[in-house]
Amino acid sequence: MKYVLDMYENVEYWIEIDDTGNALRQIIIGNNDIQISCKTDCLAEGIIELEDLEGDIKLLDSNCFEKKWKSIINNFEASWGEQKSQYSIGK
Repeated sequence: MKYVLDMYENVEYWIEIDDTGNALRQIIIGNNDIQISCKTDCLAEGIIELEDLEGDIKLLDSNCFEKKWKSIINNFEASWGEQKSQYSIGK
């Protein structure tokens, strides 16, 4: 796995990339908005080549990415809990 932070035009692109070059999870932070790939359709498509990314690229370790991921999904935990309570298992 590779974990990348791409800073481009005041937007942060946090990307988890598997060994084949595909994005598995992504966070986009900018313009007073946060998008996360488990909630919105913002996952990069196709093979990601680091040399093709624009902006300032920083390689991250998995702990840094996980910390950011968890800090963002925690904001949605209450609403997910409400939605889950409305549906029984198997629905």
